[in-house]
Amino acid sequence: MVFASVSFGDAIVPGFDATGDGRNDDGTYTLGGCNNDSPGGTCAGTLVPIGFDVNFFGVTTDSLYINTNGNVTFDFSLFSPDPFPLIDSFNQMIAPFFADVDTRNPASGAVTFGNGTFDGRDAFGVNWIDVGYFDIK
Repeated sequence: MVFASVSFGDAIVPGFDATGDGRNDDGTYTLGGCNNDSPGGTCAGTLVPIGFDVNFFGVTTDSLYINTNGNVTFDFSLFSPDPFPLIDSFNQMIAPFFADVDTRNPASGAVTFGNGTFDGRDAFGVNWIDVGYFDIK
């Protein structure tokens, strides 16, 4: 059994926060950071190598897109101004924190990611810790 100590504001497992994205609303990580301060501010997106091959439902890949709104996609970047019903999505997606994330406020955390090991195996992690949300007011 594995137990991890969780501290707010830190990566759950060390090493998975080596790279941070820029401040944006609804963007996709772009090399150098997605910095777009307009509402719905998106960036084109850059495939991020994860350092090993992964088989995702029969499709083998070694890279993915990291999307600000709490998900990663394998087939193309996803920037949506609002969360949408997942049943309507045809993306190859893992969505551990599916939300309308907005990191433009300096008080917001930023999306971070990186490579590391977990239980002696190569691993890749993405964090949406202390990120802000889009306020429709």
